[in-house]
Amino acid sequence: MFRFLRRAAVLAAAAALTAAACTPALAAPTGGSGGPLTDSPTQQPFTASGITSEYQLFAAGLDWSKEVGLLLYTDGSGGYGIDNPNATYLLDADGQAGLVAVAKKHNMLLLVPEAPAPGCDGTDNCWYNASGTPSATAKADWARALVDHVYGRYNLERERVAIGGYSSGAQFTTRWFVPAHGAAVQSDGVFVAIAYGGAPAVTGTCPQSYKDAVVGVWNTGTADEAYTTASYGALGGEAWYRNNGFRTEGTWPAGVGHGRGGEFAGIMDRAITAHVRAPQPTGTTTPAPTPEPPAATAYATTVTPGENGVRFDIADVPAGAPATYVRVTKVSDGTQKFLYSAATGDISLTFATLGTAGDKYSYRVIPGSGTTTTPKASGTFRTSTPPPPAPVPGDRTGDGVVGLADLRDLSAARPDDAELADLVANWTR
Repeated sequence: MFRFLRRAAVLAAAAALTAAACTPALAAPTGGSGGPLTDSPTQQPFTASGITSEYQLFAAGLDWSKEVGLLLYTDGSGGYGIDNPNATYLLDADGQAGLVAVAKKHNMLLLVPEAPAPGCDGTDNCWYNASGTPSATAKADWARALVDHVYGRYNLERERVAIGGYSSGAQFTTRWFVPAHGAAVQSDGVFVAIAYGGAPAVTGTCPQSYKDAVVGVWNTGTADEAYTTASYGALGGEAWYRNNGFRTEGTWPAGVGHGRGGEFAGIMDRAITAHVRAPQPTGTTTPAPTPEPPAATAYATTVTPGENGVRFDIADVPAGAPATYVRVTKVSDGTQKFLYSAATGDISLTFATLGTAGDKYSYRVIPGSGTTTTPKASGTFRTSTPPPPAPVPGDRTGDGVVGLADLRDLSAARPDDAELADLVANWTR
């Protein structure tokens, strides 16, 4: 459900410097239009500057006669909350106990990006990698481009913006995104770091107006390895922001460790309530976004993962359709494979060898080979882990070895089996 940030990887990252890079504050609102007024717990692809990853967006049930804000949230390494959107761990997309409900309560569009590959510390959704391409800085730039994309599709109020993250996502928030892009995406509001939140790892100067308007909130338990004054730690990060002119708050729950599943919604709710103003009426001059035209008919796709491969069964590909391509991307490092079929009707495509058991992949089913074509199906899967070996009948220990005691039990259960009785009588070690 979560993974600790390993200290060695964090220490290898660029050291926090004495100033952070903030772009000049922009006026609100964004003026965007045309975005669909729907919730999309299924991840959607987004590409900027050659970097591709995915995001979830929740825009249904908002009151567009009032200001609509933005809640940008980044999950921790492994992305359990992203992979399980209906769990109360983070989003609870089909209930009322998660971050989706918190965003709607505060009249905010919720945007949840997944970190682009590569991963780090043996898992995906890594926002803080010290090596590999793209770097943590480039990943933050990609996230800024995604926010700009959303701002272009929805008329959102920059004075009502909350940015938050857990673990890896907390490092993204305070070490890279807020220092480099915070003032460009929010002119008032709050940023929240849960279980980490180190000092900035980029250089420059933040305008005083941003420091005066936006509050930084930290929440890390005293039993968490992130509870440290080192530059990468939560204490070190909060102190850096406070000493450099930001308004900060710190909550340090006694004896609490790194795992905070189920708490994220409450922490964000309290921070938004305290530091983001209530939405004001917009009047009649700001039209609500209009829904997009209905999407093209999807292909019904069944995904059956194996231990190191996967089969795609695609139903009812219409006559005359272009060849159907299936592109599979390994989330941890971005490597891709594809197969295609020119057949129509029901088709099956099998990737016999992808990698090792338990790896996570994203996929897109595309009519034709174009990478920008709207997919007919998309999602994620993991290759399955191998089942334990079946015990040999009569094997007491389950280790696959039948011993004399096992044979005696079998013989007692089968008194008419002369061959088995003879085997027991003549057993030698």
